[in-house]
Amino acid sequence: MTMTFPNLSTRIIVILVFLAGFLSFGQAQRLVLTARGSPTFNPSVQEYTNALLCNLCNYLAPTRFNDKITLRLENKNAQAATVQVRRAAYSPSAELELEARYVLTNAAGTVVGVKEWLPLSQLPETLYSGRDRDVDFAIEYRLHVTGRERAGSYETSIIYNVGTDSVSHKLRFNIPSASMLRVTGQTSNTVTVSFDYLTVNAVAYVRAVEKRTLLPFTSSQLNQVELLCTNPGGCSVNVQLFDTSMIPSSNVLNRVYLFGKVANGQRLQRTTATNGFEIIVRPEDLTLFVDGKEDPGEFRFAMQYQLSVNR
Repeated sequence: MTMTFPNLSTRIIVILVFLAGFLSFGQAQRLVLTARGSPTFNPSVQEYTNALLCNLCNYLAPTRFNDKITLRLENKNAQAATVQVRRAAYSPSAELELEARYVLTNAAGTVVGVKEWLPLSQLPETLYSGRDRDVDFAIEYRLHVTGRERAGSYETSIIYNVGTDSVSHKLRFNIPSASMLRVTGQTSNTVTVSFDYLTVNAVAYVRAVEKRTLLPFTSSQLNQVELLCTNPGGCSVNVQLFDTSMIPSSNVLNRVYLFGKVANGQRLQRTTATNGFEIIVRPEDLTLFVDGKEDPGEFRFAMQYQLSVNR
């Protein structure tokens, strides 16, 4: 008994032709990392703080310059192509502001596009849309230093895609444990907080003695004292007062109060990192205790803030 399948070979041929077409179309556009490194940001404490304090240049470049990244779009059939970029989540989670600059050139060496310092997030951004046969992407990365960074080691992947094709590479970050105090005032020299109750404010002095209340400052060149701390465990600030008035008096240092308590010997403790520079002391936080036993005259104090990192 003989069986025949008159259309089977035709069907097989048709299926193979279509399949080959699909494979050919899928390879028409692809991305290639022509230089595949792993850029690393590894600033010293000095480099980090210098960038943070620089008004218009608060950026850090990768420390390892030899780890360059270059990307090429191969578009064999010169069809419409769209190249996008996105950043994967940081591991571990971090608040880092990463930016990238792209210069795009075609096969003839003509610049076809420039993307100036694009913030990279987990949302895709379009870098290129066109029909050039081949496009090279020269890539630079930089970290925008905000003070909100946390000391530690982090990494992420930068993902580029065209259609269903994608390539990626890693970026690494080593953020140092940095801490700093900053006093801001109306003068560039020593700032002064004054409690003047000699003449005009004498009545307020008498009332404070009678009611045992604390006296506010009467004038101040101090704006605020600020703390920066990238240590995840926080920082501490010890407060010390020094009598510079040269007038003998007992317990005079214990008359200046900070947050309603004797300022001298106070320890201001923070158990987490700061979000940039944060205010820890304002002029209104300083008050004066009087009880009527003070010697008349002008008393001067120097207030010192000593910073340490919690271990």
